[in-house]
Amino acid sequence: MHVCVCLIYIHIYIHINCLYRSCRYLKAKMTFCGFNNIAFTLLLLFFFFSCNNFWYVNNNNSVFSSLVSASTLRSKSFSFPSSSSDFCDLTHGSWVQDLNVKKRISLLNQTSDRPAETYANYDCSMRLSSLRMPDIDHYSQTLPFCERINDTTLKRIAQESVEWNWLPHDCRLEDFNGEKLAKDLAKTEERPAGRWLYFVGDSTLLHMYDSLICLLGKTNVDVVESEYAQEELDATFHKLPKIYSMKKVGVVALNGGGRIYFLRSNHLVSEVSGLIDGRIHKINRVLIQHVVDGDADIEDSENDADGDAAGYIEDLHYHEMEIPWIRQIRHKNLGKDDVLIFNAGFHGGIHKDLVQHVLHYFSEYFYGRLIYRTNIPGSYECLKDKIKDKSSGPLHQHWNKFEEWDKLWREESKAISNKLEIMDITEMSTQRRGNHPVEFYGHTNCLHFCLPGGPVDAWNKILYNLLLQPNTRMSK
Repeated sequence: MHVCVCLIYIHIYIHINCLYRSCRYLKAKMTFCGFNNIAFTLLLLFFFFSCNNFWYVNNNNSVFSSLVSASTLRSKSFSFPSSSSDFCDLTHGSWVQDLNVKKRISLLNQTSDRPAETYANYDCSMRLSSLRMPDIDHYSQTLPFCERINDTTLKRIAQESVEWNWLPHDCRLEDFNGEKLAKDLAKTEERPAGRWLYFVGDSTLLHMYDSLICLLGKTNVDVVESEYAQEELDATFHKLPKIYSMKKVGVVALNGGGRIYFLRSNHLVSEVSGLIDGRIHKINRVLIQHVVDGDADIEDSENDADGDAAGYIEDLHYHEMEIPWIRQIRHKNLGKDDVLIFNAGFHGGIHKDLVQHVLHYFSEYFYGRLIYRTNIPGSYECLKDKIKDKSSGPLHQHWNKFEEWDKLWREESKAISNKLEIMDITEMSTQRRGNHPVEFYGHTNCLHFCLPGGPVDAWNKILYNLLLQPNTRMSK
C-alpha cells in the first residue's frame, strides 16, 4: 500500500512538472510529457489493483471477517494461474456474505413458496425419478430440502444459508453452469463413450448428488436417455427389488451423452465378506427406538430429571440389501475418462486393511480420475440438547475419529495410488454449523445440512471448477 501512495505522489509531480515545462518549452517537451503521463498512469493502475487484491486476500482469513455485496464480489479481479507450475487451491478461502440476498429473498417470497431454491437456480424435477423415489417432492427423510418442510425455523435456515458464498483466497470460483458441465462430460471424438461421474458412498454423498441434480436442472438432462439408463441399472441389479434400490442407486443422462451416478455404500466393502464384492448381500438390522406412550403427559415427562419421555423401548428387526457398486463402474480403459468421487467413515469401521484393499482395487481396475472427499463431523453443539433423545442415533460416536481416518486415506494413497486427489472440505464445512436442520419429522439431525445453500452447494461448485478449469486443485 505504501508503494501505491508513493506512485500517486510521483504521478502528481509529473503532472506539475509537465505543466511547468509546457509553459517554456511547449513544442519541445509535449511529447515527453504525454509519454510519461501515459506510462505512469498505466503503472499506477497496475500497482493500485495489485495492492487492492493484496489487501483483500490478507484481510479475509477468518470466516466472518468481511461482509461484502454481490457487486463487490463480481468486481474482484481474481484469475486462475496461467503457469502449469502454479495452482489455485479451491478449498482454502472464506465464507463471504452477500448483503443484497436478503432483499432478493424478500421479493421472491411474494411470488414463490421456495424463494431460496429460486434464488439458487434450483430445478429438482429430475431428482425423484433419478432415485426412483415416490412422487412427493418434499420427501427428504435425512436429507432435507428445508424450505419444503412446514417449519418456520427450517425455512429461515435455508433462506439465510444462500446469503453466504465460498470465496477461495487466491483465485476465482466460477459460477456453476449446468450446460458447461454437460458439455464437459459429453461424447467427443476423443471420448466416444462420454464421461461418467460417480458418487460412491454414504448419505452425505447422496446429499451432494441431490444438490448437483438440482443445480443441473432438467434442461441439461436427456430425459429419454435417463429412462434407458435407469433400465440398465435395473438390469445390472436385477436381483435387487426396486424398493431396496430407492435412494441407493440413481442416474441421470445428460445432453451430449455424459452420465452422473449415485451408488450407495456405507463402507465401500461388503459388511459380509469384508471385500469389494460384486454380490448382493442381505444384511439383518435392528432399530432400537423410543416409542412415546400416547397416554402419557408428554409436557411433564420432557422435563423430568432423565430427560426421557414416557413410553417404551422397541426393537424393530428389518433387513436391507447391500449395493455391489462395482457392477456399475466402467473398468480399466473403458472408464479412463470417468471421474469417481467417494467417501467412507460416517458408519465407522475404517481401518488400514480396508483402506489398502480399496486403494489397490482402484489402482488396478479404475483408470479414471479418483477423488476422496473428506468427512465432516456433525455438530456437538447442535446435538447437546438432543443426545438423550433416542432418535439422535449412535453414529455421532464416530465423529471424533474422522480426522484420523481421513489421514489414513492420505498416507496410504502415497504408497499405493498417487493419482488419488483429496477433496478436503472439512474446515470450510464446519464453519457452517448454523445450517444443520437440528430436528424435523421427529428426528434429530446435526450431521447433514439444509439445502439449498452452503456448504453442500459449494462442494459441487468446487467440483465443477476442478473438472472444467485448468491448474485448479484441492488440498493434498
